[in-house]
Order: sequence, then structure tokens, then C-alpha cells
Amino acid sequence: MTDAELLGTLNSLGLDESSYRALILLPVVQVAWTDDAVTPKEHKRILQAVDDEFALKPEARQALNSWLAYRPSDAFFATGIQALAVLALRIKGMSLINDDINRWKTLSREVAKADGGIMGMFSVSAEEKMAIGRLEETLASYFAPVDASLANTLSDVLATQLSASHDAGHARLAYTNHEGKLVHHTVDTHGLTIGRHGDNHLAIRIDPSVSRCHCRVFEKYGKYWLEDADSHHGTKVNGEVVNERRLFGGETITVSGVDMTFEVQLPDPEADDA
Repeated sequence: MTDAELLGTLNSLGLDESSYRALILLPVVQVAWTDDAVTPKEHKRILQAVDDEFALKPEARQALNSWLAYRPSDAFFATGIQALAVLALRIKGMSLINDDINRWKTLSREVAKADGGIMGMFSVSAEEKMAIGRLEETLASYFAPVDASLANTLSDVLATQLSASHDAGHARLAYTNHEGKLVHHTVDTHGLTIGRHGDNHLAIRIDPSVSRCHCRVFEKYGKYWLEDADSHHGTKVNGEVVNERRLFGGETITVSGVDMTFEVQLPDPEADDA
């Protein structure tokens, strides 16, 4: 996987150099969702592990919280774990990778047992045991010892690509309205709200399942974000239900039954030199 492909994969997951370390917890999140729900105790145990063992930046925590709030798809898990494997082979300092694959297995069992049972016994379901076994096999097939001569951070590995991605550029949402016309709405520094009510910057009145105020797209510190406003039917980015997610351009945002595309036009460096 080339640097550009790796960066593109991370961006497709809503991650960048500030949040990629959340992938360290993705296999554990997958086990937690095995029974179709992350219980409060499982949620607490994962966050405890974050506080005790991992130095996650705020953006990485936001990504993790979103994965715990809404189950990622199987395709998302597969892509994320593959990206983690690529990073493991190219970046040192990701503690779980450098220590031992068994740490994932141990933490996964601790999360699976978080709900108790009789003195902690019989609390890991058969499905969870199978998921942990599959996870162990997958991780063992992916990961190899990390070369100490490799770069320390994702920024070191992807320096050229990241330097071009730091400018927010001009962003807009594109969608086809009820008249069949392609409409564009610019996302400025004040943000863009989307919902059924006419007070929103983008009012969608053709679908009654759209909440009064459904979600918001905004720019912060040169980065674009989508934030769900506790809508009744949720907001999706590339088919994944999210509560908050980084946007890079090219994503499909789904508000109930309405699809729209988030577009970013980066500044033209030649225009700046003119």
C-alpha cells in the first residue's frame, strides 16, 4: 500500500494524523459489538483502558466514541484492521503492536467479561469467544515485528501527502432537490445546518423522517466535521452511522433518505504564486 493509498484509506475511515491511533482499539471494539450491543460496563472498561494505557488525542477519542455509540459495518472493521496492520509494519511506538498481540486478546476478554456473571464466570458468550479467536488469527496473520529504524509518527511516513491536506480549501454540499436539480450549498466558517425546519441553512422538507434540526457540517481549525444533532433516524457518512466524524471531501452524507456529497476544492498553489 503506497503512502497515498494509506492516507486515502485512513481518510475514508474519518481518520488522519491526529486520530489514527484510535485504530489500536478497533479490534477490541469489534469484540464488544459481537452481541449487537456495547453495554455500559463494556464501554467503561474500554475507556478505562484508554486512560490507563493509551495516549489518545481528543480527535482519536472522538472517533472511538463514535464507534462505541454506533456499530461500524463489517467492511469498516476489515478496512480499519488492515490499515492498522500497514501502520504496524511502518511506524514504531504503537504500544499494543510492539508489546504483544496477546494484549488485544486479554483486553478483549476483559471487555467481554465486564458484565460479570457469577464471580466473573460464564460471562463470555460463545459468540464472543469465537470472535476473539478469529481476531487473534487475523492479527497474527497481519502483524510482524516492527523495524526500529522506521519513522516514529504517521506525519513522518506521510509527510508529502499530509502537507497538501492541511489547507481546508472551499467546501460545499451537493445534492439533487425534489425538482431534480443539482444544488450546491457552501460550508462557511459559521457552519451549515441541515434539517426539516426552514430555519436550517439546508432545509429538507420532502422527507418527514428528517429531524427538525438533523445535523451540522462545520469547519474548525482548518478541518471539516459533521456532527449529528441527536436526530431520530441518525446521520450516515459513507453508509456508517456517526455522531461526529471528520470529513475530507468525497464523502456521501445520508440524512434519512436523502444523499448528498461533501466536496472540497483545495486552493490552487499556482494561483498563489501568480
